[in-house]
Amino acid sequence: MIQMSKWGVLALATWIARFSYFFNTCHARDLADIAAIPEETANVIISQRPYSTMDDVRTISAPVKDDAKPKGKGKGRKPPKPIGDKIVDKCIDMWIGYLAIDTLVAECEALGRPVGMEMKKWGIDLFGKREGELELTSIDPTKSHDSGIATPSSNRFSVDSDDNDQLVPAARKSRLISQPSIMADDLEMKDYQIVGINWLALLFEKELRCILADDMGLGKTCQVIAFLAHLFEIGKFCPKLSVMPYYAGLNERAEIHEQIKDNRDSINVVITTYTIAKAKTDAKFLRDMNFCHKEELNAVFANKAKTTDESHTTLLSAQRIERGKSMLKPFVLRRKKHRVIDISAKHCHVQYCEMKPSQRGIYEHEKEQVRQLLEDRAAGKKTGSKSSNILMNLRQAAFHPLLAHRHYDDTTLCKMANACLKEDKWPLSNPNIIFEELLPYNDFECHYMCLDNPGSLGKFKLKNEEWMDSGKVDQLRALLTRFIANEDLTLIFSQFTMVMDILENVLETLQIDFVRLDGRTSVEDRQSILDAFYEREDIPVFLLSTKAGGASINLACANKVVIFDSSFNPQEDVQAENRAHRVSQTRNIEIFRFVTYDTIEEQIYALRQTKLALVQAVASDDAGGAKNEEAGMEVVERMVRADLEKDSGTDKA
Repeated sequence: MIQMSKWGVLALATWIARFSYFFNTCHARDLADIAAIPEETANVIISQRPYSTMDDVRTISAPVKDDAKPKGKGKGRKPPKPIGDKIVDKCIDMWIGYLAIDTLVAECEALGRPVGMEMKKWGIDLFGKREGELELTSIDPTKSHDSGIATPSSNRFSVDSDDNDQLVPAARKSRLISQPSIMADDLEMKDYQIVGINWLALLFEKELRCILADDMGLGKTCQVIAFLAHLFEIGKFCPKLSVMPYYAGLNERAEIHEQIKDNRDSINVVITTYTIAKAKTDAKFLRDMNFCHKEELNAVFANKAKTTDESHTTLLSAQRIERGKSMLKPFVLRRKKHRVIDISAKHCHVQYCEMKPSQRGIYEHEKEQVRQLLEDRAAGKKTGSKSSNILMNLRQAAFHPLLAHRHYDDTTLCKMANACLKEDKWPLSNPNIIFEELLPYNDFECHYMCLDNPGSLGKFKLKNEEWMDSGKVDQLRALLTRFIANEDLTLIFSQFTMVMDILENVLETLQIDFVRLDGRTSVEDRQSILDAFYEREDIPVFLLSTKAGGASINLACANKVVIFDSSFNPQEDVQAENRAHRVSQTRNIEIFRFVTYDTIEEQIYALRQTKLALVQAVASDDAGGAKNEEAGMEVVERMVRADLEKDSGTDKA
């Protein structure tokens, strides 16, 4: 038998009393919301008040309708269906969730209280009447806007764009940290960055974790480096900075691991990648570091977020969102660009592209395949792996015709398979097997294979610059001609390496020099590529992968950005755009988003606008990672299905 202390018994009794009080006083709408039941069922529960105990609620049954007749000769009426048990259990589950939230909020408030007391000495009432995220920009009462000058400020703050939060007299103002003297002489930190150092130092002193969530381009990395320099100055960090790179193969990392352990006192900074930091073999070792800085939280928590069950949406009410913001307020510092600095303007344009006739034919063919697949699925037929490719095939047809299978027909592939036997790597191969391997290849992959094997397959390569035959390429050529004439530098982002391969051919045909960075670019080569783009005036274009080049890179030297193909997750595109829209940018930025007219890309763009509006409404810039991408694909598939059904209805009419 479980023994409970008198305090445990008292807590349980109090909880039961509160629960019984709820059933005796709640409105039908509240009960329906919490128990996820129809309001008419909730009215049945309410109509039989009062209840002495929860067991009284459990005995409630659904009312039997007067016109209900027994079915079958000699059969009596069925007993009423009990509903009370299920309702009580659902309410208990929900209340447990509420209690967990209340407990978490209380614990966070207890942790944040010392932070608030310390910030009160700065002249800031962290827990004023207004709720919202902490957007501390400066601590100077004479400034209504951050000047951008490198003077340590001392008295102003802002929370969630509201100026109604309370300032308290700074009679006991503590000594604030200024820009560390050991940093480069030519670096002048902004007011809000100085505030960031002070905030990081405060949380570090209290041994609390925190999130520096400034807008992209406001110098988060600079603030963290300055904070480390501050630790150096006060003797808590290192007498001389020693940096150890921690990225290599598994065996090499094991050697570095031992080297760091043996020289722990002489190594001050360990730099690694997210993939390595999350690996089981490395995570425990890296967790022992005194201070851990992570550049992109979405990379750390990708695929970890869980969607909320529809029956528990009450937990995400507006009130609880505000409570969540209040709970995190001491631990999250987020400044927005327009609030802290007079940064250059960012102008966004949507470039609608018309498909070429050849491209339109490919797209209509793929669209018909999707229509047939959806009809088969609706009829209960097995669709196999085709289902997962329907959206991708449509997107590729909207990008470029070379991503389809058109130029290289079966006859040409058969000739290529026989020609492959002349190569040393395929002397004993069966041409039928080679043919089967070539069948899934798109036109550009076949062309690339011909370039790799010029001796046997060179005669089959594309000869008429087919990579220029695309509506998006026409738009890109027109824009680049104008940009280069104006001496602008351009970033071109694509999600797909094969699209980047095609764009390489396009740029070479246009005789435009460029550099490229994608997921295959080694860590060692990244910096030299960035330096080349910054320093060489003859390179006007930087070709980047949206995911590999869309984060933790400063490309403020560029002032034009082309999003060649959009992501299902709009935050990935926003990250990419902001590689150029940064504090050090001196020119206005123009973003050109390519959308192929009358294709699936219009639905993806509409989804993007909806998601960004929701983000703005909830005031959360969570990128969402792969979960957001998957959710976007599902929404777009529904939009495509509705569009196809509408077309079918029109055809029948």
